[in-house]
Amino acid sequence: MAIYSMGEVIRRLRKEKGYTQEELSEGICTPGGLSRIENGLREPSHAKFVALMQRMGQYEDSYDLFVGEEYYEISELQKEISNKIMHHDFDGANKVLIIYEERIKAVPNENVYVQFLKLQKLVIAWRGRVGDNDLQKLEDILRMTVPGYGKKRLHELLLNYQELIIVNNIAITYAENGERPKAIRIFQELIEFLEEKFMDCRERNYLYAPLVLNLVKYLGLEKRFKEALILADQAIQRLTEYGKTLYVPELHFDIAWILIQMDKKKYIDIITEEMTLSIYGRICNRQFDSVKFVIEYLIENEKDIANRINAYHYVEVLCRQENRRYYSLGD
Repeated sequence: MAIYSMGEVIRRLRKEKGYTQEELSEGICTPGGLSRIENGLREPSHAKFVALMQRMGQYEDSYDLFVGEEYYEISELQKEISNKIMHHDFDGANKVLIIYEERIKAVPNENVYVQFLKLQKLVIAWRGRVGDNDLQKLEDILRMTVPGYGKKRLHELLLNYQELIIVNNIAITYAENGERPKAIRIFQELIEFLEEKFMDCRERNYLYAPLVLNLVKYLGLEKRFKEALILADQAIQRLTEYGKTLYVPELHFDIAWILIQMDKKKYIDIITEEMTLSIYGRICNRQFDSVKFVIEYLIENEKDIANRINAYHYVEVLCRQENRRYYSLGD
């Protein structure tokens, strides 16, 4: 069995994909630096290897790597920060980020690590809300490794997972600042990019779900209902197939909301079914705060639908089965 160095893996894949060293290395390292990596004259850091491989649509877990203790600890800190942010533990994420900032000082000239640091600082500052003045900051962070952003369509760029996340946040910022059509175009380009350039891997499926959720949401708000419904239905099938059901309840809610806007009387049976699926899915995923949001929305805005599914009693009973206190409405 042949054993290849990281440089050889990068070189073979780059040539297979038809990319030049200049295209692949842009913003991550110099073309000369990439040449030395490929020729075994320099060992890439873990961050560079991951970024380069992801730009070619590959997930680095497909390869057996020996990673130094220093890089392993940095990688674990990144995972911990991302996990805390995902669960809205922003204070906890900030404490870990301080440790992370100190650790990366020992590995200078790693744009990918610094980019991650700046992005997470901004996300923590948001605490769930995008600010009006964040667009320029996000674009500056992206241009640390993608200097060509804004000069080319996304399809013409090589982007890794972290860079795609930044573009997703840029699109959200456009939408929340009143430029929804522009945001929709960016989300559509991102999904197209994933489909064409990312292999069928874990990272692709992780990013596909929030992208579709965002696109369905803003298509609905722009009253492009038929497009949103088709996309939501396709996404539910795909995410279910891949076992990524965490996001499916929100898509069921979006479908119900869109049908309400279209013709509630005509689609009342489908709306009831979709809302029921949304609630039950959130309970199965133990998203109890999210369940409360849906029930409060129905009772406040769609009492007839809430009554049809006996929403409050239904959820209260199931939550009690989970031995969790369910906050009464109005608390």
